[in-house]
Amino acid sequence: MADPVPMVRTQHLRKEFHGHVALENLALEVGRGDVYGLIGPNGAGKTTLLRILATLDQPTFGTVEVDGLDIELHPQQIHARVGYMPDFQHAFEEMTVTDYLEYFARAFKLAPAVRRKRLQHLLDLTQLHVKAGEQVGSLSRGMKQRLSLGRTLIHDPTLLLLDEPTSGLDPKARIDFRGIVKQLAAEGKTILISSHILEDLSDFCSAVGILEKGRLVESGKISSILARMKTATQLRIRVLAAMDRAAALVRESPHAVSLEVQGEWIDVTFSGDASAQADLLRELTAGGVRVAAFEERRAGLEEIFLRGSSGEVS
Repeated sequence: MADPVPMVRTQHLRKEFHGHVALENLALEVGRGDVYGLIGPNGAGKTTLLRILATLDQPTFGTVEVDGLDIELHPQQIHARVGYMPDFQHAFEEMTVTDYLEYFARAFKLAPAVRRKRLQHLLDLTQLHVKAGEQVGSLSRGMKQRLSLGRTLIHDPTLLLLDEPTSGLDPKARIDFRGIVKQLAAEGKTILISSHILEDLSDFCSAVGILEKGRLVESGKISSILARMKTATQLRIRVLAAMDRAAALVRESPHAVSLEVQGEWIDVTFSGDASAQADLLRELTAGGVRVAAFEERRAGLEEIFLRGSSGEVS
């Protein structure tokens, strides 16, 4: 069976603004149903890429496809498939929440019955049903972001482009917003979400890309990238007694790459497998060391970003 057409595909994508190169030779694929985290510092080209995918900007060179359609040849069909949420959006402050969503539903020419059903669904999804009659200007920043997401979803797009959606939100508002994104992912939406805050992406992205100075320096499924990194496991061992003895025993292990003692904890970079970990724990206890905790920490999104942006992932 042939591989399904990816939801997003770019080839040799280049974008220039008045001689400044914003994107350079960018080759990106986002699979259907993926939640793809686009990571990079401010100015890396994240917004430029999302605007091109939303057909708001045109590439200088290269091809861009959404759902198998070239964005320059089929812009209207792309509009029906894509929902774009910019990092900052001027809302109509005097409108009520319901009127705001109604306005955009009419812009997409939704039939009255469909429109009513869609608005109710979005008010429930964004947890704004209790604010339906209030003016947009009275909402908190977090509520406005959820309303903006509701507007983005008004025509039920298959691809969501979310540009720094949690920027400027307090911790609770960020958690609430991430919860909605997780729900949309569970419904099968393909989501491309940009952020420079790794915490916003770490617990629900299935794939990531790292943008640096307009270049995609790493891209793929998180599991595949971690496998390529071949990184050693990080162990944390809490010792209640005989710390010197414990550190000496750890150093004697052929799998101990490095270690650092911090109070009651020994942090170990360990190259062995689960069996080797069990051997180390057994040696510690047999040597009279009182071990209160023995924890494994594998590499995650933060390490992918740090190593990918420095060119260490191969």
